[in-house]
Amino acid sequence: MLLVDGFIKNQKLLNELKKDHHWLNTPAYNWWDGWWSVKPRNIWETTIEIIWKNFLPPGHKFCGFEYWATKLTDNGEVKWHHDKDEKLVRTEKKLVTPIIGHIYYAEIVDLEGGFLEIAPDQNIRKGKPLDTYTINHHTERYMPVENRLIIF
Repeated sequence: MLLVDGFIKNQKLLNELKKDHHWLNTPAYNWWDGWWSVKPRNIWETTIEIIWKNFLPPGHKFCGFEYWATKLTDNGEVKWHHDKDEKLVRTEKKLVTPIIGHIYYAEIVDLEGGFLEIAPDQNIRKGKPLDTYTINHHTERYMPVENRLIIF
């Protein structure tokens, strides 16, 4: 686990990340093959490259990045998300969790709650994640802070 506050130092990029048009037009699911295969096509892929370029070892075997921007439900909540290979779930009904992942908080506006909760893999039963989690499931909680990066 790595937590970095004030991750992006470039103020121009920080200001660009906060522009509404980037958030309003983000599809629910995105895939990028990575900077080693194709140049970034948008602000999100540029940010992914900034985050991971210094962490991935030379000769790594990663094939790319799934990414999305979380949106609130109609009642103002964010549903619990189980980080997994979305394509394998759709095509083979197989649950595979990532080796590594990240969340980056670009901007925080009028937030109540909103903690990132990370549950350990042992909370997956018979290939399916639990629907709800309690303190007994040993979840880790992290407060959203603007320009905070969490790698898990």
